[in-house]
Amino acid sequence: MCEILYVKAGVVGAFVFASLLQPLVITGTHHAIGSIEAQLIAQTGFNYIQPLWSVSIIAQGGACIGMFLLARKKSKLKEIAVSSFVPTLVGVSEPAIFAVNLKDSIIPFLSGVLGAGLGGVYMKLLDVKALGFGLTGIPGIAIVNPPVMLHYVIGNLIAFIAPVVFLVIYHKIKGVQGIEKSNKIEANNKVTL
Repeated sequence: MCEILYVKAGVVGAFVFASLLQPLVITGTHHAIGSIEAQLIAQTGFNYIQPLWSVSIIAQGGACIGMFLLARKKSKLKEIAVSSFVPTLVGVSEPAIFAVNLKDSIIPFLSGVLGAGLGGVYMKLLDVKALGFGLTGIPGIAIVNPPVMLHYVIGNLIAFIAPVVFLVIYHKIKGVQGIEKSNKIEANNKVTL
C-alpha cells in the first residue's frame, strides 16, 4: 500500500499518504509503519516515509498555533494550544490532536491534515528521504539525507504554515467552533468578576 501511494501515484499519492498518517495516530495503528520503514532502509538504504511523518506531525502543530492565534488573549485555549504545540517539534502529535485540534471541532485537525498533504507533495517533488527512522520534526534533521536537508526544513515549514492560513481563512468565513466557545467563556468570566 505504501509503495502504491508514494512510488506509483506520485505527488497525489504523497499528498494522500501524508494526509492519512495522523488519522492513523488517532486509531493507534500508526505503530505498524515503523516496520515498513525498517524494511525500506534494509532494501533501499533510504526511508521516504520519515519526511511524510514529519510534515504530518508538524502540520498538527501548525493547527495548534492557528488556534492559539485565533484565541482570545489570556484564554485557557491559548495556554493549551501553545503547550500542545511544543511536543510536535520533537515528533509527538497526540497532545495537539486530542487537547486542541479535535476538542471542539474537526476543522483544526482537517487543516493539519491538508497542511500535511501539501508538505508531503513538496517532500515528494524534491525527493526528500531519510537514512534512518524514528526521529521526526527538529530531531529528524539528524537522519535526513544531507543533500536534501534544506528541503526537509522547507517542507516542514510549508506543513506548519498551511494549517495556520487555512484556519484563519475558515474562521473569517464561517468561524471555528472552539474559538467562539473560548472567547464566550472568557467574556463571561470578565462579566462575573
